[in-house]
Amino acid sequence: MSFVDVRGIRHEAEVEAESLYEGGGAERAAISKRPWIEPVGHATVLDLEIREPSTKHVITLQQNAGW
Repeated sequence: MSFVDVRGIRHEAEVEAESLYEGGGAERAAISKRPWIEPVGHATVLDLEIREPSTKHVITLQQNAGW
């Protein structure tokens, strides 16, 4: 999973999850543990890649929070 911060820098994290939204939540948790990354807003777009079978989805943090 990855996202682009307000400075245009792409950040990536690999997490294990059983669903798309669980993966988004795990990504948010991973992001919040990194003090060098500025806080992200609800409109931040997460790029989520599901493996086995490989599938890629793009959602906003707001969509993930609504889950």
